[in-house]
Amino acid sequence: MKSLRQYIIPFKGLKNGIHELEFIAGDKFFEQYELLEIKKGNINISVSLHKKPEILILDFSIKGFVNVMCDRCLDEFNLPINYSGTIYVKFSEDKFQENKNYPANDLIFISSSENEINISHYIYEFIFLSLPYKRIHPYDEKGNSMCNKQMLNKIEEFTIFKKENKIEDPRWDKLKKLIVNKN
Repeated sequence: MKSLRQYIIPFKGLKNGIHELEFIAGDKFFEQYELLEIKKGNINISVSLHKKPEILILDFSIKGFVNVMCDRCLDEFNLPINYSGTIYVKFSEDKFQENKNYPANDLIFISSSENEINISHYIYEFIFLSLPYKRIHPYDEKGNSMCNKQMLNKIEEFTIFKKENKIEDPRWDKLKKLIVNKN
């Protein structure tokens, strides 16, 4: 986690007002999150920090790409990422205090004795949450899939084979009987 130190913002010495910060998240950033599915990428992060006496407002703009596995052909490809969002950091000893001025999901409480905040985890979360449900290679200018052609051919062969040989999963037989008996 040593390489994540660059994502620490020491806010205590900053004057009240707006401060612009820039960060880059490359392969070393993603390597710190071993168990998660993004292993590589190149992301530019712009953070606009608005420091007020009792709160920090962090506006994030995240752009770049991450390397993910295609759900269709299982090859890796670079998926573009574009995210913008805000985190509110409130200074309070009571982490469960009710606050109607800021969205609850975007509100973080830290002790007033803290003098820095590590935003690396939030950056990773924002990147991860901006991934689409289905991660499939994009199409080229002619509308052709950029997936691995060999894998697409194997999928098609299996589908044709399955239809021709009427291969069915026997585990569904009991459920089919239930539906027939119900009618």
